[in-house]
Amino acid sequence: MTSAGRLAAALTSRFWAMPRLVVILNSLCREREELSRSLRAWRAWYEIRQERHQPIVRTVIGCPDGGEIFARAMVGRNLDVERLDAVIQVTLPCYKATLDQVLELQQLATRDMLDPLSGVIDRETSHVLAGAAHCVVNGEGTLFLGFAFPHDPAIPLARTQHWWAGQHAELALTATPAPMGYQQLHTDQELVQRMSDNLDLPVSRYDMWNTIALPDFATFAASVGGGDEEYARRALEDEKGHILYGTWRGGFFEYP
Repeated sequence: MTSAGRLAAALTSRFWAMPRLVVILNSLCREREELSRSLRAWRAWYEIRQERHQPIVRTVIGCPDGGEIFARAMVGRNLDVERLDAVIQVTLPCYKATLDQVLELQQLATRDMLDPLSGVIDRETSHVLAGAAHCVVNGEGTLFLGFAFPHDPAIPLARTQHWWAGQHAELALTATPAPMGYQQLHTDQELVQRMSDNLDLPVSRYDMWNTIALPDFATFAASVGGGDEEYARRALEDEKGHILYGTWRGGFFEYP
């Protein structure tokens, strides 16, 4: 399937579909506060620079031990969670995205996009993901859980995305307690390749990105993190043949 075909298929979900790019990055800073200050300054600079497109820009920084807490809570998956210090999320403000609007993301990933963060971020371990973000549950919380993972290469990415936005999204809505917010980024790998080249970043081996908004750690542990045993069993069964375990990248994040 062509890049255009994959993106068009990703926009047929019943949920809102928003053009989005996500930069997952590691920090060279010794202190979290230094990273937080740098991200706040970068956001102010970037919003002015991209004012014509009026993007919605979010930056979050990792909670201490957030990756380890996430890995322990994902019962039955035996995950090795790679370090992830911060996330930049840029979304175009349209809720029924067209193919042209998703491709417009390329204009937001200019060559100098990350230049103000030189000396702050480690480009060797930072990546960009981009495509259509499906809003399954619209809402925000105090905590932001974000994680990247690979689909099972035994089936096409487009088929996994169809399952993810349909069957698996419906299952996620049955978790108790339900998440305050839940969004899926359906990436297009040709778009990711072009953006990675433009930003001088290595291409990520992860092609799926998930975000869940929560009020606190306890809520995650009690629901999608395994506390709801029946939901956890059904989720594991549903994921078989669609996504790979082993190594994921993510954790819990806070707004700086």
